[in-house]
Amino acid sequence: MFIWSLCFLFFGDSVYAETPQAVSAELSPSALEIQTDVHGEYLVGEPMLVRFIVQNTSEKTLGFSDLSARPWLVRFKVSGENTATQTRYNIPPEVDEGRQWELPPRGRREVVLEIPSSSTFKVGDYNLEIRILEDAGERVLPSHPFRIRPAAPTSGQISADTLSTARGGHQVLWVHQGEKGADLYLHHSQAQNPELTIGNYHLLHLEESVEPILAQSAPQQVWDRHVYWMQSKNSLLYARIRGHAFRGAPAALNFPYPEVQLLGRGATDSEGALHVPVWIPGPNGKGGELRVASVDTRGKPNFRLVFRAAAAPDLVVSGVDSTGGLRVLVGGSGGLEFYTMVANPTLPAFGKRVLPKDAGIIAAQFGFLPETEGVAGGMALAVVSKKRTPEGTVLKLSWLSMDGQERKSWPGFSLAPGAEFKSFFAQADGFGVLVQEPGGSHRLLGPNGTERAISAEQLGTLVPVLNGGLAMRRFLNGGPIKTTLLK
Repeated sequence: MFIWSLCFLFFGDSVYAETPQAVSAELSPSALEIQTDVHGEYLVGEPMLVRFIVQNTSEKTLGFSDLSARPWLVRFKVSGENTATQTRYNIPPEVDEGRQWELPPRGRREVVLEIPSSSTFKVGDYNLEIRILEDAGERVLPSHPFRIRPAAPTSGQISADTLSTARGGHQVLWVHQGEKGADLYLHHSQAQNPELTIGNYHLLHLEESVEPILAQSAPQQVWDRHVYWMQSKNSLLYARIRGHAFRGAPAALNFPYPEVQLLGRGATDSEGALHVPVWIPGPNGKGGELRVASVDTRGKPNFRLVFRAAAAPDLVVSGVDSTGGLRVLVGGSGGLEFYTMVANPTLPAFGKRVLPKDAGIIAAQFGFLPETEGVAGGMALAVVSKKRTPEGTVLKLSWLSMDGQERKSWPGFSLAPGAEFKSFFAQADGFGVLVQEPGGSHRLLGPNGTERAISAEQLGTLVPVLNGGLAMRRFLNGGPIKTTLLK
């Protein structure tokens, strides 16, 4: 992917043109077609990225200017109701080497270019005309209207784990409510400081808002995993990310059951298959089944049974091992069970009890611990237990090995009468536990009796920071995300 930003601005007369239904132009008679993905709406303050796809539709090899090496050949003419017409383009070098693409029959080349200084566009309505300069003349693509609007998140998923964040930064899926439909974005920020946004990348235009989920993956696959969301009571749509874009159009996964409910987060394994935990209610609402729906790279589905139960589990937490294989923690009545789903979808789930029902487990999280004092590091479980004592309710946070042996723990802390546990995030050397007080205020509890108040404006999801700290993140109109670093 090539993104250029050096620019030259030319101000001239306003030009308005009729807008066709599709933004594409056939370069007759050369049998080359250019397609662009100009969107109907962009976010204020964000650069406008335009993807160009040059397609050879003929049966012979054809040449075309290498736009990745010669982006100055593309001229972006922007006009607006209250602004002068501007032609923006990258500054050409003193010597143009004239590099060309050679496109084989039915071949294609793709490049992403930034409209120079487009992040300075104000909120408003505009029109875009794209011209491509060639030795033989000028290629003019159909004009396209677009809008600049503030971010308006309606749904999304804020979640993180330490290893994936260290490798790929913070990644957040969110849906922007546009004037016509909705847009799915991937928000990317620094691992060291999630307050510093790297970009908001447009993934897909939607007719209406959805509840998207970013699948988990091994750390080396954080830029090559799935996004999925329910489209009906018994079907979901899924697509695979490649970098900052989808590899292709979303595909459907249809369940052979009247209704399914998503549980936890799915995972993308090392072979590129998607695995999604679901609860399938039984007939007449009596009991049900926990299954993992798997779909391979060819789109072939499989629905593996994990267990049957009289009711849906109280707690379902999913994670991935170093190969991207799905691990599922299931909690109920204070106990904890652990299931392994190998990548081969024809093999059943393997499960074992980690903690008995009287362990008082109310929350759990997968993580990784370093090697210490001869004890091998690796995948581990962080758990919060709740015990009632004569002095009151006590919460305790511990790290466990995958077979339930305690690796590390902190002294318990008492909850005030009427206070409620809300969420937690654990790291190897610390943790944060969010508690709601009887009056509705919130506190964040940490090791060694540390605590701090969390205001309503800060309240959100706990995420790790690369230096070992924590942050709290929430969606915000105009944001799209507000981040509070917790010292």
